[in-house]
Amino acid sequence: MKNLIHSFKVKDFHKIFFRAIINIGLSVPTFTFAFTAPPGFSTFGSVGEIVTAVLSVLPTIAIPIAGIYIVYAGYLFVSSTGEPKQLDAAKSAFYNAVIGTALIVGASIIVSTVSETVSGLGS
Repeated sequence: MKNLIHSFKVKDFHKIFFRAIINIGLSVPTFTFAFTAPPGFSTFGSVGEIVTAVLSVLPTIAIPIAGIYIVYAGYLFVSSTGEPKQLDAAKSAFYNAVIGTALIVGASIIVSTVSETVSGLGS
């Protein structure tokens, strides 16, 4: 079991992680456009509303994934046993997770601010 965990490379994790995010990002619009609301329910009135809805859900999905990535970086720190290469890989994974989380939160704040500003101008 220990050899299986150590054979899992950080580079492989990055490939799998980013492919999963891209697949999720490509499948969300498919589900959004495939949805037909029953009579009496409102649907999206514009592309802007669809984008806002998708981007409001994105942090809900991405922040737990980023949390898992931070835990994984912590595991890399603990399992590095002082080896400089593994320690550098752990630092890099941690910094990438923190920067990614900051980008997700920042983008969410920017989208909500712009959305509120645009909807305020339309009123």
